[in-house]
Amino acid sequence: MDDALMVANLVYFGTLVIGGVLLVFLAVATVITLVVAGTGQAVASVLMATVRALRGAVLEPPTLAAEAARAEYTRQAVVAKADAILAAQRTVLTAAAKAAAAAPTRTGAESEDGETTDEEVAIPVAASVKPAPVVTHMRPTPTVPARTGPRTGTQPILVVSRAS
Repeated sequence: MDDALMVANLVYFGTLVIGGVLLVFLAVATVITLVVAGTGQAVASVLMATVRALRGAVLEPPTLAAEAARAEYTRQAVVAKADAILAAQRTVLTAAAKAAAAAPTRTGAESEDGETTDEEVAIPVAASVKPAPVVTHMRPTPTVPARTGPRTGTQPILVVSRAS
């Protein structure tokens, strides 16, 4: 075998081996970092739960408070919408009644078959009343759960805050 070819092969395969070793090192370092971080979160969560239990704090899931606040907001929104609809209908009916009372009346002197009758019937002229637009502006009430902070699914969060 030629010396130049052997040197080229050694350099090529040496580069591949060094790259592979570096890749394995980075993968192992990442796994170790994740294990250390998870262990730290677990220890911090256990310590915080223990401190809260010793202080006598009631531990309740934040979802119950958030669900109750969301249900109350929905109930208030439905009631406000119904009130707005009823107020708009009341306004339209009041305007129509006022327009009908103030409208001139015409007499109907013909019966259904086209013959003139002796009786005069007062027929109110139909008032063209447009319904008032219903405009409701509701600002959503912010729901404040028992525990604030970012939600990351099932993983506990390590929160560093002031010493208490």
